[in-house]
Amino acid sequence: MPREDRRIFFDYDETYKALYQLCTQKGLPKPPAGSIARLEVNPENPLEIDFFLESNKSGGVEVIRYTKDFIVAALMIMCRTIGIPLPKGANKSMELQGDQIILRVQMLR
Repeated sequence: MPREDRRIFFDYDETYKALYQLCTQKGLPKPPAGSIARLEVNPENPLEIDFFLESNKSGGVEVIRYTKDFIVAALMIMCRTIGIPLPKGANKSMELQGDQIILRVQMLR
């Protein structure tokens, strides 16, 4: 059976914008103003990602945490916003690679 496996790459700035947009839509606290310095899988819970943000206000680093599912949802909204089609029936997940986040879209046909 044929399979489709796509990867859509997002840099840190695009990822920050996607998270900010989803937090705004859901009425959740927005990430602090700044830029993503690095990302790490939470050692206590591998289903969460720690975002290390360089704050525009203090210049220090703040750590915020999101689940992988929340990040995937944010990246999916970003795709829809910029016109990248995503199949509804596909399995969607995320991966970290260097200074990028990958939205992986897999579908059996």
